[in-house]
Amino acid sequence: MRFPEQVGQEVAKYRKAKVGPQNAMQALTGMKTQQYNRLENGADVRLSTLFRVTDALALEMALVPRERMLLVDMILNASEAQLETYKQFMLQQLQYEEDPSKALSSATEVNALMQELSDE
Repeated sequence: MRFPEQVGQEVAKYRKAKVGPQNAMQALTGMKTQQYNRLENGADVRLSTLFRVTDALALEMALVPRERMLLVDMILNASEAQLETYKQFMLQQLQYEEDPSKALSSATEVNALMQELSDE
């Protein structure tokens, strides 16, 4: 997300799912509804305002290198079953770092797993 409008849309999506109407954010953030509304409408707001809102919605912000955004998007948009597969894959990779003999045996095995993930 590179534009304030995209950030505002994402915040609005989570607010609707977790809190309900915009005016309910006033109690959670201490912000005036008008100030909060500016954020959702894509206005240029202070970073501290964005942090206050993300804290209230139990969200985290992260800086992600562009070349890794595809992986982040895959995880964020994954089904529960896909997430479980991703977790298992990551655990295998962590085990490999500790003991290389526990790694997936070949690039073919990794490619098969990635194909399975993309098919789900």
